[in-house]
Amino acid sequence: GYDLACFKLALTRIAMGDISRATKAMEDADKLLSDGTFVTPRNRALNASYHAAIALTAGDIQSAAQWVDYIVKTGDPAPDSIPIPVIRLIFAQRGRAVEEKEFHAAYERFNPQGLQYMMMAVRIVQAIDSLEPGDPVDRLAEALILAKPEGYIRVFVDFGMELAPLLKQAIAKGIEPEYARKLLTIIEAEDRQRRIRKGELPRSAVSTAILSEREIEVLHLMSSGL
Repeated sequence: GYDLACFKLALTRIAMGDISRATKAMEDADKLLSDGTFVTPRNRALNASYHAAIALTAGDIQSAAQWVDYIVKTGDPAPDSIPIPVIRLIFAQRGRAVEEKEFHAAYERFNPQGLQYMMMAVRIVQAIDSLEPGDPVDRLAEALILAKPEGYIRVFVDFGMELAPLLKQAIAKGIEPEYARKLLTIIEAEDRQRRIRKGELPRSAVSTAILSEREIEVLHLMSSGL
């Protein structure tokens, strides 16, 4: 079937800074989609959404916007199956009122099901875009508290530097400061890596502290088929 394996592999390789192999993974996904068996509106939207997600992670906002335009114009997105940062762009295209309503409804849907990953992702968007009443740091605080026991990283880091100011505010207020500081360090390190790839910074500016030792170990285990 047309599943998420190629997409997840591409996102993992992007996070590791391996652009060429991430591109290869998406080319494999594109080839699968070219098989008439898999050509459906949902699969086209799914494919485009991960192209958009990878463009976002690589810092290519223009390409991400073009993929989102494609989804909006031609597909019937399956919001629960595509990355939250991309869902955010889709809803934002329809206006702030729609984005606010849709993410509020999504949280209300995910909460009774105990879908914590989706709940924290929604709270992050609500914090960044100030979609709920009150202090946006309160929304981020909920996400941090939900995420810390399992040590989630990418659900925060994939939002990039947009999340940095809120993480700094959380640290200043003593909200999970050690965890928030780790996330901020990774976000800033990945931003430096992106800027180096674009030639905006010298290569000596790169940090090697992108992934923890445990995260690197898990990636090696995954690559061996576990």
